Amino acid sequence: MSKIALMIILASLMVSVSVFAFADLGVVSAYASQVIEGHRVVVEETGKTTKVRYETILRDGHDEIVKVVAPDFFEWAYLNGKTYVVFGREMKRSPAPIIDAEMLFFKCLSSTPTILSTADIDYNGKKAYRIEARDESATYVGVFLLPSLLLVKLNVQHKSKKITLTYDAIKKVPSLYFQKVISSFKMINTPPSTMEVEVWKMVYHLDNVSVTSIKVNNISIVLVHGMAKNVGEMVVYLFPKSDKISTTNLISQFKSKGLSSISAEQNGISMVFVSATKDHASFKKWVENVLNHTSF
Repeated sequence: MSKIALMIILASLMVSVSVFAFADLGVVSAYASQVIEGHRVVVEETGKTTKVRYETILRDGHDEIVKVVAPDFFEWAYLNGKTYVVFGREMKRSPAPIIDAEMLFFKCLSSTPTILSTADIDYNGKKAYRIEARDESATYVGVFLLPSLLLVKLNVQHKSKKITLTYDAIKKVPSLYFQKVISSFKMINTPPSTMEVEVWKMVYHLDNVSVTSIKVNNISIVLVHGMAKNVGEMVVYLFPKSDKISTTNLISQFKSKGLSSISAEQNGISMVFVSATKDHASFKKWVENVLNHTSF
């Protein structure tokens, strides 16, 4: 290959990289300046299971309020780098960070992603812009309407699961509207307690969850009840480590009733996991996954 030909190829590659970087920067800056309200459908597929969520979203730049309206109601917010759980008209600091696929996508684009491709496309009869990017954890394909650069579809491919996020309605709203909604909530910035963090882990990993509490020997015990994947019905007992309550005795009592149980301790919180399952391997694996989970 001649030096001239090689220089032409290198120049072509440099132009391509520059175009990708410019287009990428335009998408990121546009997103940061947008104030939108919309409805989106989020589908998570693992190959074995498929979960669908229906959400409404109100976003000002990277700050947002997300309301999961089905199948299980849940409302949370990301404001000034912190995540909150919404209870009625109160926003309380979440026990652990909440990160959705859209946030991860723009975190990828805002750093130094590998841009695989960009293209102008037709999306449901409208002009759109498609960008495919990759980081160390996933491959992302985002579709933006032109010329507004509103994100309308996002595919995220992880090693073990695929996430598809689709907006079926989206519109721009005034920034004052977002601020008015935020100001209607009482903000509680007290850091979550250790117990709240551990209970949050259980709630995150269970379906059809209910949380109650009882007192035994003057010790408050939190009971988290729900359905665990590959295990079935599960009850988790959580309480501050104390000589007044023996996890060994609890396990003996559950065993006498033909129930499977596993005890654990984390951050000063004693836990006893109880299930009627006979699949002890899946039970043990589920407990290990819960205890080792650090992000949401």
